[in-house]
Amino acid sequence: MFDPFGNDADEEKPPRPPFPSPTTALMLTFGASLAAFVIAIVLFEEPDVAALGIGEALGVGGVASLAARRVPDPQPERLGLRGFSPRFLPMLLCLIPLVFVVSELDNWARDLDAHLPSLVPAEALTLSEPTDTNEPASAEAELTAEEAAAATAFTEEANELGPGEEPTVLPTELPESWALIQIAIVSVGIAPVVEGFLFFGVILQGLVSVLGRNRGLLLTGCLYAMIHVMGQVGVDAGPARVLVGLVAMIAMGVALGLCRLATGSVLAPILVATGFVGVQLFALVAPETFAVPGYNVDLDAHTPLSVLLPALAASGWGLWMIANHRGPELPPIVMPPHARS
Repeated sequence: MFDPFGNDADEEKPPRPPFPSPTTALMLTFGASLAAFVIAIVLFEEPDVAALGIGEALGVGGVASLAARRVPDPQPERLGLRGFSPRFLPMLLCLIPLVFVVSELDNWARDLDAHLPSLVPAEALTLSEPTDTNEPASAEAELTAEEAAAATAFTEEANELGPGEEPTVLPTELPESWALIQIAIVSVGIAPVVEGFLFFGVILQGLVSVLGRNRGLLLTGCLYAMIHVMGQVGVDAGPARVLVGLVAMIAMGVALGLCRLATGSVLAPILVATGFVGVQLFALVAPETFAVPGYNVDLDAHTPLSVLLPALAASGWGLWMIANHRGPELPPIVMPPHARS
């Protein structure tokens, strides 16, 4: 009977079904990637690192935030919006050397690709090469002349200024430094957070509820690999590198999912993914300080055993500890009778 003085807020709302389903999780993955790309193209005429970062934050983050609203109650516990015990920190940090193991697998696949046909025809790779050999040489010479002129002007003005005065001509190193800052902000500060929340906050809890722990972890790892494998191996990679890269990214996605389930917190996979990218970025910008053959220097070589064996031992121990700690179970979803029928 309708009670005009009743309070709708006091009525118990029926629980929501598990979300997302496997099909919906696939749509969320494609939708987030497409939204990030479209935003970067629409907002910027020439998409650069900053544009891609804004697209990632608005596209992936927006899709994840909208999808999180459909997660059943209690949402904070299911999404992993909580901290984790400091005792997990050594295990999580030991997973970061996985980047060296994945890189060495890519090195072996590269050697195997030398004996296999390429997935991309050689004609397609040469389409972008200029036919006139004079244009690149003149453009390079012109660019070098501009840089030399800017450096000369900066030096001359600096010599003419008195103490405490600063030249108005900027050195040519500043744009390069700014590009590195942009890369660091996007790859370390934005991508791990929004992608971690989407895959290991929203998608993982739904797939585990629908498919079970193991199958939910595997499918989440596959979806995670879909948007990372091309960035890992490149579009011109051979079949062995593509296959090895796909398997490696699935394994890394499963490892990050295990971190989420073991700790009960989405911050754990975000921290480990940030460590992955942080090591790669540091190796890129400081090869003299952090030189690893086959990883960031002497790329045709293989990673020495002095690096590979400790990386295998540390990451193996971390994975074993994380995998054997089941952590808090996801809150059960009790369906109403009409939904169960």
